[in-house]
Amino acid sequence: AVAAISVGLSHVGDPRDWAARQWHDLAHSYSLPTQDDRSRLLASLSGRRYEEWRVAWRQFERHPLLGAGPDNFAAAYLAERSDNFHEPRHPHSLPLKLLSQGGILGTGLFTLAVVAAGWLAGRRRRTLDAVGGGTVAACLVAGAYWLLHSSVDILWEIPALAAPAMGLLALSASVERGDPGRAEVPPSREIASGSPWAARRAARGASLVGAVASLAIAVALALPWLSDLYAQSGAKAWRANPAQAYRRLELASAIDPLSADPLLVEGSIALRRREASRARRAFLRALERDPASWYAYLQLALLEGSLGHYREAERYLAQSLALNPNERVTRLALRMVKEGAPIDPQILNRVFVDPAFRPPGIESYTHRVESRP
Repeated sequence: AVAAISVGLSHVGDPRDWAARQWHDLAHSYSLPTQDDRSRLLASLSGRRYEEWRVAWRQFERHPLLGAGPDNFAAAYLAERSDNFHEPRHPHSLPLKLLSQGGILGTGLFTLAVVAAGWLAGRRRRTLDAVGGGTVAACLVAGAYWLLHSSVDILWEIPALAAPAMGLLALSASVERGDPGRAEVPPSREIASGSPWAARRAARGASLVGAVASLAIAVALALPWLSDLYAQSGAKAWRANPAQAYRRLELASAIDPLSADPLLVEGSIALRRREASRARRAFLRALERDPASWYAYLQLALLEGSLGHYREAERYLAQSLALNPNERVTRLALRMVKEGAPIDPQILNRVFVDPAFRPPGIESYTHRVESRP
């Protein structure tokens, strides 16, 4: 440890200056070179994590008791972000995810579960032999490391990491001494109590409840996956076979009635095919499912603007900007609508996808939007 500290100090110089530089690097996001030969562990701390954590904390302050609900971070970040490029779905921190989306109640329940597992693991380890105690310690350390690392990363969102970590944490609290007869009820007690049939019925009931719960979980996981599969298939097939693409998107929408994504894809395809009524219907249905979809408001505005309905277009653009204030194309479209310029959804959507695209007809509007204070 002394050698490592000595070598570290020789590289960093004054520890206070080094810590100040690292903090500034973390708290201030800026563009980094695309080619960086350093490893991820030695690279700059600059990024968007600090901004994500700030937004998550403010979300917790607004909903302290119950939080904003699981996976409801993306909309809050869009409303407060400082650029129009970074669009995270998670705050890169499990503690802040729990606080912002589960509130004090959800965070307390999660903390209670983890503390209970650690306490039980400690009790088990003291009563087991060296092999059993070592197994408990290994499982406990694996779970503890995952919890520590996930405080600054999105490990919770990676099932291949989160599931084993939670499983090992639970396993550390459930290891028993290797005594095959320890958990058995003595025959004389079972007969005296007259409970063999009751025990069997209880076991069957528990198995039935477990089977029903497992089936419900499997369905809850499978339906969104199938919906996404059909939505992606429809998005790929629309040029070659639009009718088939629409059928797949309708099926995707029916399989997952809570998701607005298939409807957004359907509306975007209809807009590209200049099917105004279908596009309007799809985007309005998407807003019924997700009222915070700034993209649906933007596309409805472009559609209304292309038809010369500037008042409706301006209303939709104002709603889109309220949800995503830093989106460049929305501000560009709003300026064009206010000045009565012709709106072409195809061109503006290409500007949205490719920021370097500068069509001659709207270049002056683009320059004024980008140069605004």
